[in-house]
Amino acid sequence: LETKPNTGVGVVGKVVAISRTDYSDVASRMGVKFLPYGDMERFICEEDLDVIVLAVSILSFEETVKELAPILTKRLGQSTGSGAKDNATISSSTLPLIVDVLSVKEHPRSVLLQLLPEECDILCTHPMFGPDSARDSWRGQTFVYERTRIDKVLLGESGEKINNSGRLAAE
Repeated sequence: LETKPNTGVGVVGKVVAISRTDYSDVASRMGVKFLPYGDMERFICEEDLDVIVLAVSILSFEETVKELAPILTKRLGQSTGSGAKDNATISSSTLPLIVDVLSVKEHPRSVLLQLLPEECDILCTHPMFGPDSARDSWRGQTFVYERTRIDKVLLGESGEKINNSGRLAAE
């Protein structure tokens, strides 16, 4: 995390950073709420989040999603295995959109679809720029994106509905 002139919260809403490294001072200067990595479960279950952006290395992506999936399931109010309702404070209709920003697509798409609850909408993105060209901001940068799953409907690369076997679904 670095403080940059184009960084800010504005009318977009809350911005939160979660990291294994303590960036609380930097986050405070940026107007961003910082949480230590160990508080992720409490935060995801208690806050009204619209979007979670997974901005991690490809090497840690699958492990991060494996850690996130049970927390999102808990947020749904489900107890693993028993189906009993939990004391989650957020309803399933408000599960956040999950967005990845890895530079590859098949691996994150497969991992997200396999591990996340089907109630999670998924948007896979591909930044068309490198870290040097976006060092100060992502503003004005080009992204390619794939709407992967919206409202429990699995979508193909062109946005068409596909069934569980990976074929085009009949209208």
